[in-house]
Amino acid sequence: MLQNGKVAVIDDDALDRKLLKECAEIVFSHVDCYASVHSFYVAKKTYDLVVLDIELDGEDGIEASKTIASNCDYIMFATNLPDKVWKAFGQQVVAFVLKKDGKGHIVNEMRRVRNEYLCDQITLETADGIMKVDARTIEAIIIENRQIHCLYANQGKVRLRNHPLDYYESQYNGVLVRLNHYMLVNPLQMKRIQGNECWMLSGNNYRIGRKWLQDVRTAYAGRAI
Repeated sequence: MLQNGKVAVIDDDALDRKLLKECAEIVFSHVDCYASVHSFYVAKKTYDLVVLDIELDGEDGIEASKTIASNCDYIMFATNLPDKVWKAFGQQVVAFVLKKDGKGHIVNEMRRVRNEYLCDQITLETADGIMKVDARTIEAIIIENRQIHCLYANQGKVRLRNHPLDYYESQYNGVLVRLNHYMLVNPLQMKRIQGNECWMLSGNNYRIGRKWLQDVRTAYAGRAI
């Protein structure tokens, strides 16, 4: 699980809030939603990232960000008004998205923020106990001889607890992407996709299952190396 994956979405529009929540849940491990800055303050929670609407009803998101910054590490602004973008800079602000650009664009920008600012360590349940590793060093989690292994980009590997692969897919959602029935891979370690083959920076290549091909291509397009 990502250590840094706790996100808050603040947007007074129900449909926009739903859109941003759905996007964030693809990338991050925990997402809370608030309809106002006031309700965010009342919750008295801290977050790794706050996705903040600029034009809130009766509230200025840009002005509010100055105090919200004390309850989070980073802020991403969201808006439907392109002319507001130039104002969307301030304390701890690392990105902005135009909601009208759609889900794919928003997800990719959230992935970029995660990879550049939040993606540090994940916890692996190994056969010998719990260990934390840099998420960027993982190439894949793979089933070999009915056992689960974590393959590192430097070719080393460690045996994991024998949970179903679906379990690890859920645990590392947003960090690893399902490639086929036997493997999850790290988009940050992808070099290219050609047809239904995925080539990794290590030189390894893996076959992509048809069921997961579009998801893998989307993850590859949204990577940040």
